[in-house]
Amino acid sequence: MTPEQLAAAADLQRRMDQPCSTSIWAEVNREFLALFSAADGSSRLAGLLDGLRDSSAPYVARSLVARPEQIKEANAEHAALLGMYQQRDSDAVIALTLAHYGATLAAVRADAQGGL
Repeated sequence: MTPEQLAAAADLQRRMDQPCSTSIWAEVNREFLALFSAADGSSRLAGLLDGLRDSSAPYVARSLVARPEQIKEANAEHAALLGMYQQRDSDAVIALTLAHYGATLAAVRADAQGGL
């Protein structure tokens, strides 16, 4: 990621740390995560990630309603993720990204099964 992309991600991360509605937070979250796939430019993988991120937006919002504490947890993960990108620690980025998406998936599954 370029220094400009990292600065833009830091600005979005600070916005998510401010109190706001879940719908606003979810949109800023989508923008934040989009910056990371945009760093890959116009690759086929970046295009697939864009489509998956946009398609999953309603599920992210649903997970936030089902489990509101996820916002605080995600904000901490976003700050850590940003630091990992700044340090160019790709292994840590991959591990945290998988855990981050897994938390959203778990919240949606639990909600769909009536477990929340």
